[in-house]
Amino acid sequence: MDLNQMRVFLQVAQQESFDKVAQKNYVSQRAVSQLVKRLENEVNVKLFCRKSNSISLTPAGVFFAQRVEEYLNSIGSTINVMKRIDREGDLNLKVGYFSIFDGVLMRDLILSYTRAKVNPTIHFSTI
Repeated sequence: MDLNQMRVFLQVAQQESFDKVAQKNYVSQRAVSQLVKRLENEVNVKLFCRKSNSISLTPAGVFFAQRVEEYLNSIGSTINVMKRIDREGDLNLKVGYFSIFDGVLMRDLILSYTRAKVNPTIHFSTI
């Protein structure tokens, strides 16, 4: 299962039409139908009830559509955050401390609690 399959599945679920989704994506209706059928085979669950002139989600399809929408939204926001982090470069954190021992402890704690690129700049203060 890949992101494209999930996106197309969700579009079909929302539009209730293979044809409309095919037109929107500039592909054949058969290609959309086959993509959804491959997805159903992969998860081994029937996601749509197909009738002569209409389709609708099965109960499992309704559940799957909700989860796919949540997942795609999460992936989208994750990608946006990653792009923002990439644009901003390394994150800088400035921390003040009162003794050299405090500075070493703070640096080690900061580095152990973060997975982002953080360059702690620790300054000694005599005040």
